[in-house]
Amino acid sequence: MRALLVPLVALLAACRIVPLADPKPVAGAPRADLTLIAIHRALALEGFLSDEESPGRVRAHLRRRDWSMSVEIDYARDVEIRYVASESLGYRERDGAKYIHRAYNVCAQRLADAIARQAQLVLAEFDPDAYLGQDPVGAPEPTPSEPAH
Repeated sequence: MRALLVPLVALLAACRIVPLADPKPVAGAPRADLTLIAIHRALALEGFLSDEESPGRVRAHLRRRDWSMSVEIDYARDVEIRYVASESLGYRERDGAKYIHRAYNVCAQRLADAIARQAQLVLAEFDPDAYLGQDPVGAPEPTPSEPAH
């Protein structure tokens, strides 16, 4: 019985190793400073800690009891999340393909979704007219390009 149990456990563990899939880019706020605010809020909400920051880029990590992962977030145009490193997630490369425990893909996608949500909330908070697609309240009426006769 024990001889059958060991291969079964190994098979179940292998099922959790999947191709590494960084999330698709998500839209940030229209300004880099607002996008950075959204990124920091999303990092906090998802339990990530920021490691280092430079213009257009943030590196952050997530630690759980038995594993950790690090990502790099570029926000020059859209917001892109890329794998940097991990511990105890079974990362490996084989035949040019990258594999990792599915927890990485799940956490990276949740972070991307949180950044997209926070970008919308930050825009609504700091520039509600742009969020609603309207001209600012109190803006002067546009002048006609040609005077009326």
